[in-house]
Amino acid sequence: MPTMRPRHTLTETDDLARALDTAAQLWPECSGDRGALLRRMVAVGAGQVEASAAEQVARRHRALDALAGSVDSGGDPGHRDRLRDEWPE
Repeated sequence: MPTMRPRHTLTETDDLARALDTAAQLWPECSGDRGALLRRMVAVGAGQVEASAAEQVARRHRALDALAGSVDSGGDPGHRDRLRDEWPE
């Protein structure tokens, strides 16, 4: 089928064959179409990757929130104003 989209070629290695066989048991309606099984596996895997990425971002935000305000600027109360005065508008 003609397409402008990139195509990808995968060799059915032993590991991939086992994964497809397992997927065929999970989704018997696709068991006769290894390409359909592969697309379904990719869709499920993409969901897992997106969830993992979102959780990683959430963990980083929680870590930043926990650290917020924990570092003293080390300056006296007028320190920031004096620094600002050094730079012309």
